[in-house]
Amino acid sequence: MEAKTTVQERIKMVCDKYFGGTILKMSKFVGLPYGTVNGIATGKTKNVTSKTFDAILAKLPKINSDWLKSGKGEMEIGNDMPSNVHIIKYFPNVTCNMGNNDTGSIFDNNSYENMIIPGYSDCQYAINATGDSMSPLIKPGNIVLLSAWNESFIEWGEIYLITTRNGYTTIKRVFPSQKEGYIECRSENPDNPPFDVEAGENLLPMYVVKGWIKHN
Repeated sequence: MEAKTTVQERIKMVCDKYFGGTILKMSKFVGLPYGTVNGIATGKTKNVTSKTFDAILAKLPKINSDWLKSGKGEMEIGNDMPSNVHIIKYFPNVTCNMGNNDTGSIFDNNSYENMIIPGYSDCQYAINATGDSMSPLIKPGNIVLLSAWNESFIEWGEIYLITTRNGYTTIKRVFPSQKEGYIECRSENPDNPPFDVEAGENLLPMYVVKGWIKHN
């Protein structure tokens, strides 16, 4: 069990272990600005965002998210597994219409199980689908496989998990909206009309839907 540490100290520990303490190497590898990682590792930045956590966990899947965020448990998971095995964190209690919390991530404070699914090495998370708005493509009960969205652009027409600051969570195809500053969300089910969601600061971290698994 690791001694009690701050989140800044734990991210510095990740930098030391995986990148020899070189902040520039870590920032390039995980896709975060140098100033962001340097500010955290040196203790100048007090608040670490969920986007930073997601970026680190996406590139370093063996890092225990509970340890990184709260200091609970060990730094790494699956130490008894081969190093080339990719682990997906399946959250059985998280669904696509579950509300958010103050941290900005639907995965915070929820227990998960480790999944190994060949062919999905770009996915970090898995949740349960509910509702029929994406039927017949994604049906209720399917397990949805997600990848953290760390880009500065949206691939229009693709399927995303969208979360907003007011607690709304949904899986939809995303398109440009006719309203400035908004994105349009479309369902597969024709009985569900499209709707607009305000973009910008209203949107919490998004996730790209990479696939889904039928779960009987």
